[in-house]
Amino acid sequence: MKRLYRHELKFALTPEQAAEVQEWASAQLEVDPHTPEGCSTYELQTLYLDNERMDVFHSQLPARGVKYRIRRYGDEPIAYLERKKRKGTRVTKRRASFPIERLDEILSRT
Repeated sequence: MKRLYRHELKFALTPEQAAEVQEWASAQLEVDPHTPEGCSTYELQTLYLDNERMDVFHSQLPARGVKYRIRRYGDEPIAYLERKKRKGTRVTKRRASFPIERLDEILSRT
């Protein structure tokens, strides 16, 4: 299996800068495969898995940089369980898909 790494850097932009970036990106980039025909955006639902103290949210776990989430694109019948791991600016992601109707079953496992 080929492992792909990506590097993430995050920047705070003013609304004006964000509009410029969006305009440039719209002209330069291909449309994401989850985008419905004739649209430029799509709905994304993400559920991050955490404990009652919100340790992942506050980055207080010994395994800092590892997040588990469930993600769904639009109204697709498939969702993805993902593990996202960050080390410095390098990010790796692993995912498995499952039918959305199994979400309750998956979340109820202990």
